[in-house]
Amino acid sequence: MIIKESNLKKGLPKETGSVCPECGKLIKAKIFEENGKVMIEKTCDEHGGFKDVYWSDVGLYLKAEKFAHDGIGVINPKIKAEKECPFECGLCDLHLSHTCLANIDLTNR
Repeated sequence: MIIKESNLKKGLPKETGSVCPECGKLIKAKIFEENGKVMIEKTCDEHGGFKDVYWSDVGLYLKAEKFAHDGIGVINPKIKAEKECPFECGLCDLHLSHTCLANIDLTNR
């Protein structure tokens, strides 16, 4: 099996997609290093700006990023995506990887 070279941008800073924690709207976000931590900053037109710790250790983030790769998608997705995440449920044909570990973020909000 041949693994293709990843097109994922690695290193910091970079931009990504995110959601507003208030309304769930898709918004752009910036990921950057600040005081040894990886931060994510995003602004919703309706609810304003948000800034959170994305990873607590920038060195560990950059080390883990070495293992990131582009996927080929789920071979038999259960639904056809009509909208982008997070508005559909389940693994649709837009996902480039399957669920191997589910993470639940706990915040003070």
